[in-house]
Amino acid sequence: MPEQLSSFLAQLRQRWPELLVSLVISLAGALLFVFLTLPLPWLIGPVVATTIAAMSGIKVWMPNELRLPMFFVLGASFGLNIQPGLGDQVGLWIPSIVMVTIYVAVGISLATAYLHWVAGFNPVTAYFSATPGGLITMLALGESYGGDIRSMALVQSVRLLSTILIIPMAFRIIGGYVPPETVWATVTLSTASFEELFILAVLCILGYGISIKLKIPAPYLLGPMIAVGTVKLLGFIDTAVPPPLFSLAMLCIGTSIGTSFRGIQVKEVVTTLLHGFFVGALMILLAVGFATTTQMFNGGSMKALILAFAPGGFAEMALVASGLGIEVTFVIAHQLARYLMVLALAPLVGPFLKRPG
Repeated sequence: MPEQLSSFLAQLRQRWPELLVSLVISLAGALLFVFLTLPLPWLIGPVVATTIAAMSGIKVWMPNELRLPMFFVLGASFGLNIQPGLGDQVGLWIPSIVMVTIYVAVGISLATAYLHWVAGFNPVTAYFSATPGGLITMLALGESYGGDIRSMALVQSVRLLSTILIIPMAFRIIGGYVPPETVWATVTLSTASFEELFILAVLCILGYGISIKLKIPAPYLLGPMIAVGTVKLLGFIDTAVPPPLFSLAMLCIGTSIGTSFRGIQVKEVVTTLLHGFFVGALMILLAVGFATTTQMFNGGSMKALILAFAPGGFAEMALVASGLGIEVTFVIAHQLARYLMVLALAPLVGPFLKRPG
């Protein structure tokens, strides 16, 4: 038995009550959001419920070994939604992708300045707290250059949480979005048979493995998406992920976001949390501003542009886009451009900020 699997099973034997409590709390949150007809109930309900539980001292847990396969489900679903003519559309996205790179530069600069001069973070901690480039990646890079990992983790987590909560709610209140009248997260009307699900599972595993070899970002999401999307465009498969399975994936991912706040006592870190919320709100407002400017000059859906610029993880933003019926490939392309820019800047900016004086 591989060592990693053995370690996970040992953890599971010890911590299964925490996992069970987490899933029950998440399910309660999801059903409450369904009852209240709030947007993305299977994602935001678990996020809110488990965040409250975690910060209240309840022992919650969602292991990566269960979270990452859920991204396979999302990747397969996104791949099945890819339509012919995608290559022609990508050329039309270049102006908005360029605007994303400008947004990244402006947003990171303003957020870093705020965290350094107002919050009092050292330059490295401020920069890697402000940079929306993936929580784990930014924490690893920031720590390697001498950043304070606790402050970076708090600000990054609150920014992601703010983005996931604020944007769908704003679409609901201001944009007139009304969730579908169904308990399950609806993707499409048709669903896969058992044989098709098996084919999708094989494609996801192959796509993930190839993406690991090619060092593609977020291989757990983009690998399955590319593999399934390619096979679909070739005409070999045309189905959809069953809504209950898609809902389960959203629930587990929402749970993992909420459980990341475990061990955090609000009274001990309230100032840092408020700084994180301010940074999240600042970057969301900038995203709306850049999306509005882009729409004025290049057209396009305002909601899709806001999600394309939004400072969340591109897996999470793709999930929000899918749940709100917005073109997923458009959002992922722009989020990926931002992610690659951030990764390119990190080894240049990190050593500069680390210099004495």
